Amino acid sequence: MTNWLELALISNDVYDWRPKAPIRFYYGSGDRDSPPADTRFTAAHMERSGGIVSAVDVGDRDHNCVVFAAIPRVRQWFDSLSAARPQVSP
Repeated sequence: MTNWLELALISNDVYDWRPKAPIRFYYGSGDRDSPPADTRFTAAHMERSGGIVSAVDVGDRDHNCVVFAAIPRVRQWFDSLSAARPQVSP
């Protein structure tokens, strides 16, 4: 029989859907708290479901330091998405 914790974990799975917007997952190959293989699996699964998804390795960083390498890359990606969008006049 499934216990309450397993049921809660199952109900909180977030990888089994097709995203409508592009998604990038940033991860560190040195992360021991959030395994890089999980990130790559999730990205590949969402991509197979038809989403535009990628996983970006920011290097041998642990869980707490990934953000420092990821934030500039996230900003650069968002800027590139903004530049590609047509501007709408008011």
